[in-house]
Amino acid sequence: MAKSKFKRDEFQFVEYTLNAEQLEAFDAWVAKKSPTVIDSVEGLIAEAYKISITWREERYAYIITVTGTEGSRNAYRALSTWSDDLSEGLIMAAYKVLVLLKDATWESTAPQRMRG
Repeated sequence: MAKSKFKRDEFQFVEYTLNAEQLEAFDAWVAKKSPTVIDSVEGLIAEAYKISITWREERYAYIITVTGTEGSRNAYRALSTWSDDLSEGLIMAAYKVLVLLKDATWESTAPQRMRG
């Protein structure tokens, strides 16, 4: 088995929250393209992203986290999307990664927290 080159200090959680204008663009994209959850998940997997889903009871929301795999532009970066609707959250995560940030190296829209 090949040994991973992963270094914990290289891992970055990218905080990228859609602003009001981007949310409007997302809604328009959904109305035009009618993406499905399956299409969204398959699109992320086809681009070699890992997907995880967590439920946060205290926020009554799903957290969909997409992680770049080793060797990719976004290796060791994780980008999360929150929604109280799992289908919308998966589609929005795919929109962020496959449409909005398609050829970008993920960067936070907020300052990085340097604690814990």
